[in-house]
Amino acid sequence: MPFELLLQTARHIKQQVGIPVSVDIEGGYSNNINDIIENIKRLYDVGIAGINIEDTAKGAASPLQAAYIFAKTIDSIANHIERTNMHIFINARTDAYLHKLPNALQETIARAKLYEQAGASGIFVLFLYNKEVIVNIVNATKLPVNVFAGPQLPGFDELATLGVKRISMGKAVYNKMNRILHQTLASVQKDGSFKCLY
Repeated sequence: MPFELLLQTARHIKQQVGIPVSVDIEGGYSNNINDIIENIKRLYDVGIAGINIEDTAKGAASPLQAAYIFAKTIDSIANHIERTNMHIFINARTDAYLHKLPNALQETIARAKLYEQAGASGIFVLFLYNKEVIVNIVNATKLPVNVFAGPQLPGFDELATLGVKRISMGKAVYNKMNRILHQTLASVQKDGSFKCLY
């Protein structure tokens, strides 16, 4: 969605709930660091408590931005937040597992360390399900590690034992509701009645 719609949606959600709201800003909605910072400032001004920002390089030959370039982005955001006394969580998403890189573990650990040094508040890794791999990444950084929902993901208690601090559902609940809705409507059409609704 366009950034203005994202901002409007974030404002509306924040007005309806009493818990901290974090927003996925993908790559920051710009390739210019000043624009990215301005976007974050506008989200902060409507009450947003955290952002996810990812190192995927959209439309580029390589699936990931160069680590040092993304680290500079994190560093600029973190410095601005500190200078302006903004209280916002920077969840740095690194996507080696999303893109199924052959050296995903090594790449993730290297990037986690670099993003930590740059000032990220947390590390977010998609499609991280193997327990041993999770422990390796947790042990590689002092930052809280965020994992992503999936059928292979260990249960919450086990994740806590492994050292995971945050879990994201993404659009899993929305997708599940959509599947149930489609199944229900198909039943209505097939049965020629609304009995399945009751």
